[in-house]
Amino acid sequence: TQEPSLTATQILSRLASREHTLKVISRRQIAGVAIALMLSSLALLSPSLQKPILPAPVQMAATSLPFASSRVMVEWSPGHKMGKIFASQLKVIPNSVLEVWLIKDRKHVPVAIIPLSSHDETVMFAVPKKARNAEAIGITLEHSPNMPKPTGPRVFYHKFH
Repeated sequence: TQEPSLTATQILSRLASREHTLKVISRRQIAGVAIALMLSSLALLSPSLQKPILPAPVQMAATSLPFASSRVMVEWSPGHKMGKIFASQLKVIPNSVLEVWLIKDRKHVPVAIIPLSSHDETVMFAVPKKARNAEAIGITLEHSPNMPKPTGPRVFYHKFH
């Protein structure tokens, strides 16, 4: 993506220097045109800079007793490139993290890490192309982040229909 090469001030100053040929157009009209040009250039920016449209949140089921009182919501469904997870009331376990996996045909693709803290956590994640048609999402308790495959117990799970 590229930023617009001219600022609104530069556009106005260029138009103002040619004002003798644009006597019919008032300064307000010039400013309106400059603002419209800037807004249209912003609309053409890469979709990755635009706010993604996410599905409605779904509560994930806790599958581990220590996390029974925790609340984890996921905003993702198959086919989407981005997702978001909200986690609250997590059990703090020293030297551990929660790792998020998209699952298809028993293959797990890691997509995010959720720190175990006493604060609410919101984590955005990008979904690799190979995982966009996942059937389920699972979260495991890991002693180290960025594991290539799950090694700890599954603590949350949701199957997409």
